[in-house]
Amino acid sequence: MITVFTPAYNRAHLLSRLYESLKLQTFKDFEWIVVDDGSIDNTKEVMAKLLEEGAIKLRFFSQENGGKHMATNKGVAEAYGELFFNVDSDDFLTPNALQEIDSAWNLLSQKSDFDTYLGIGANRITPEGQTIGGAVKYDILDTNMSAYRYKYFIKGDKSEAVRTLVLKQHPFPFVKGEKFCSEGFLWNKLSRNYKLRYINKGVCVCTYLDGGITSRSITLRYQSPNYASLLYLTIISNKKVPLLGKLKEAINYWRFNVKNRRHFELEMPEKPFWIFAIYPLGLICHLYDKVKHLDKPGK
Repeated sequence: MITVFTPAYNRAHLLSRLYESLKLQTFKDFEWIVVDDGSIDNTKEVMAKLLEEGAIKLRFFSQENGGKHMATNKGVAEAYGELFFNVDSDDFLTPNALQEIDSAWNLLSQKSDFDTYLGIGANRITPEGQTIGGAVKYDILDTNMSAYRYKYFIKGDKSEAVRTLVLKQHPFPFVKGEKFCSEGFLWNKLSRNYKLRYINKGVCVCTYLDGGITSRSITLRYQSPNYASLLYLTIISNKKVPLLGKLKEAINYWRFNVKNRRHFELEMPEKPFWIFAIYPLGLICHLYDKVKHLDKPGK
């Protein structure tokens, strides 16, 4: 079974579109878990109607607003599927999306090193069918998530269906008052011991609406300095990330920490000695943010 998970926050008008794409799936052995992260729209009413229809296996949960990562923790805790597939509320699936993932996973299970694979990575595509981040040159690529970004320099978000059991063992940490922990933190943490099989298949149709996490990522990082620092120090401390990638994320570390003088609430990876030499570059990026980004904190 595959668990399709959707965190919902004031996107009631989009949930039915995703629901309809799930009803059209050629692969039927899946469940859909929706976690309402403190919405103030009619999400509960919409979900009640979908539950009443009973066309697919569907479970719905509500919690106080804590951010996508906290909703993910809830979804993982409740999931029954072998694979956990995050599909955001403003996305929907191609009809054969789950079939492509299941077929790739079954093929992978025949490998002697199957236990070293975290899951399947596939393409996100535009409504016109173009691959987010540009076309890729492989049909199948077995590598860890860090190398995928920093060694092969492949751009664009991907859709990952990963082992639910592993996610249950590695929940996102909690920081009071901060509501954005990038999934990149967890992927880089797990890439130390696991790899993914990336397939050149478009499975998730993305729209990236205004007001979503992607459009506000810089603001969200400034508002969640503990989580931002944890992300970048986790990448920097990852031995599978090449030096160029470490330097880039060291700049970002200081970029979002110029004004952060408080004691970190999370246990952080140790900073390498050379990171302090990168501070001026991070300061320049921070000043650029203050001038350029209209959605910066306090604006």
